[in-house]
Amino acid sequence: MRVSQVHINWHSAQQEPHRWREVGRRLRTLLSAVALLSAALAVPTVAAPPGPAQAASAADCALPGPSTPSAREHPGMLTDYEGRWKDPIGNHRGIVLFVDFSNAIGDPVHIPSLRSLYAPAAGWFDISSYGRTKLDVTWDSQWRRMPLESDDYHDPEKSVTSTFDRHRTFMKAAVTAADPYVDFTGYDFVYVIVPPDLFNSNFHSAAYITWASSTSDFLDTAEGSPRLGVTLGSGVEQGQRLFVHETAHLFGLPDLYSLTPEGHGSYAALGGWDLMSMTSSNAPDHLAWQKWKLGWLDNSQVYCMDTHARKTWTLTPLHASGGPKMAVVRTAPNRAVVVEYRATGGPIDGNPGRVSVPGCFQPGVLVYTVDANLAGLQEPIKAIDAEPMPNTGDHCPPDQLQLSDATMVSLQQAVIDPESGVEVRLTGIGSGTRTVQVSWP
Repeated sequence: MRVSQVHINWHSAQQEPHRWREVGRRLRTLLSAVALLSAALAVPTVAAPPGPAQAASAADCALPGPSTPSAREHPGMLTDYEGRWKDPIGNHRGIVLFVDFSNAIGDPVHIPSLRSLYAPAAGWFDISSYGRTKLDVTWDSQWRRMPLESDDYHDPEKSVTSTFDRHRTFMKAAVTAADPYVDFTGYDFVYVIVPPDLFNSNFHSAAYITWASSTSDFLDTAEGSPRLGVTLGSGVEQGQRLFVHETAHLFGLPDLYSLTPEGHGSYAALGGWDLMSMTSSNAPDHLAWQKWKLGWLDNSQVYCMDTHARKTWTLTPLHASGGPKMAVVRTAPNRAVVVEYRATGGPIDGNPGRVSVPGCFQPGVLVYTVDANLAGLQEPIKAIDAEPMPNTGDHCPPDQLQLSDATMVSLQQAVIDPESGVEVRLTGIGSGTRTVQVSWP
């Protein structure tokens, strides 16, 4: 998320009885919502590097999320992939449409440049998910003319995506304009891009998500009716990162930034450690917690503590496939302290999860809290800053300074969660590993 622009994900107000399905289906553990808090399932032993026996199974640390069904994305593990969002595991197809207006005519020369800007997102998902999520994107070759002028799709001083009704009207009109020329057979997602002259506050980038039962909100075409999509407007300079951010909403990930009273984005909770917080960051990946929610990490890669104890665990870098990635201390039914290891490398766009740019986004052990009672835009995930004094890195943008060095890098360096008293201490630095001592007095 760039500093000057906010991408808000709006949803239908229609209520629907949820058919909650636990994301742990893809994490080798199938739990019902009723049994989630009491289940105690065996977890395969982490093969490399070897570590001590876990105090609890990973399932015991899977925070469920809000107690009542919600239309908003949240960091909890209960995600309605049947009635609202798309299960990220497997192959997905998207179609990108280019639409223009009589008062804002698209230039054909912009189509290949926009395609080259966003196209790497498909490879990003493959890398970041360790091969578990594939995104195949088809690109329309021409601008398709919308029936109305651009200003007719938004209220004065507001964005096309400022309300669900406005967004629905725009998305339906775009699909209708392209339908005579585009075969929509088999597409899961519809992306709509407007001319560069409209990359402004009237055309915020945002995800379009509908209930599976709200057929009147579907994007009807001659070949089918997709119900998930994205409008791409402002924030285009973020390229594939913006594409990834909005697509991740379709998979159920929440916004991890908040809004100021003036409506601007605030990144004080997490900085740039996750693309759902800041798309302009130099640590462009999802947190280990988010990857677990998406099914990109297995239960065997998660250490869990749900009682007062002291444990020593070894973690491998988040970007590398295999090995333990995350330690979780469940301090309340819907709250946890989480530990992961972010390593260095590059280039950043080719290697999601790696930290780049000297002096900005310090590689090391990152500790944060997760409150699954909170939805997107409510700061459900907060970093615990190991270096509270702002970073002074010359290469780090001002908005990223505060938390860019939040990681622990020195032996015996420690952070404490003030709410629960959980302490995380860096006790070992190995070749490609970090060992932490986690204490809950």
